[in-house]
Amino acid sequence: SWKDGGRFYGGWWQRIPSQYRSRIHFFGIPTSELDFSGLHINLLYLMCKKELPSLDPYDIDGIGTYGLNRQIVKIILLHIINAKSRKSAIKSITMTINFDSTLYEYVSQNNLDYLSFIDEILKTHKPIKKYFFSGQGIKLQNLDAMMAEAVINHFTNIGIPILCIHDSFVIAADKTKDLELIMKDKFIKII
Repeated sequence: SWKDGGRFYGGWWQRIPSQYRSRIHFFGIPTSELDFSGLHINLLYLMCKKELPSLDPYDIDGIGTYGLNRQIVKIILLHIINAKSRKSAIKSITMTINFDSTLYEYVSQNNLDYLSFIDEILKTHKPIKKYFFSGQGIKLQNLDAMMAEAVINHFTNIGIPILCIHDSFVIAADKTKDLELIMKDKFIKII
């Protein structure tokens, strides 16, 4: 369906670690990267007409954000939105963590039962629970793709280079404030 997915794929800058993206320059000008923070979670709360429990959707009571916990919570939260069942979510979460050597080592060294985070996340984000294990992520990607397209079109139409990494953008550092304003504008217009 044209109402599902639609993200922009293929650019080499999407496949490199973020620390390398920070070294990209446009015509000798350093760049900055901005993203729509917690975009899919924010979209779900808007769809439910509810307020986020905190500014950081990945800060879960009982888990916290220390160490790599925030990164693990983010992985889990996005997987439980994308997956169509709890079983498939657990499988993809486990694969993601096991194939990331840094996360795997963190989990192993701390004897972390990260799958127990699922129930804490479900409690914290109870207002949007109907979207968990629903496969909703593909529809949310369609919204973030529309936002990305609007942001890209704005800057390319005025001759300013910009690179898209799904819901984040790399732009010349001196254009960061402009990017921030346009991202907010396009978010409001699309939503």
